[in-house]
Parts: sequence; structure tokens; C-alpha cells
Amino acid sequence: QVTEDDQTIPTAIQMAQSLAKMPPIALQQIKEVALMSEDVPLNAGLTLERKAFQLLFSTEDKNEGVQAFIEKRKPSY
Repeated sequence: QVTEDDQTIPTAIQMAQSLAKMPPIALQQIKEVALMSEDVPLNAGLTLERKAFQLLFSTEDKNEGVQAFIEKRKPSY
């Protein structure tokens, strides 16, 4: 994200706070897949993404996110 010089720190803090609200395992998988995908062909990157999705779909964090959505509340990871 591009910001004015005087908005760099506040914007970085806002982005960090937003990331901190994400499910930890999902954030970890996003970082891993993004880093690993830099050095592989598109098809291999898509395979990595699909495997991460399958892994994340079987986590308690996913269940909590769905339940929180149904109950119209913020998830607690």
C-alpha cells in the first residue's frame, strides 16, 4: 500500500492489527504459500494453494469462523 510519508507508521500499524485478527494457521499458510510460489511455475503455485486450502478447511479455526459468521459475532481464534 502506498501512503504519504507521515502516514507510513499509522498505516503499518493498522495493517498489522488487521493481520493479527486473522486465524494464526491461515496467516502462516498464506505466508508459506506466497514465499514458496515465488520460485515455481504457476501450476505448481496453484497446487500449493489448493493443498493449503484443503489443510485449512479441516481446522478448528475454520469451524470457529463459520460459527461466528452464523452467530453474527467476531471469531475468537
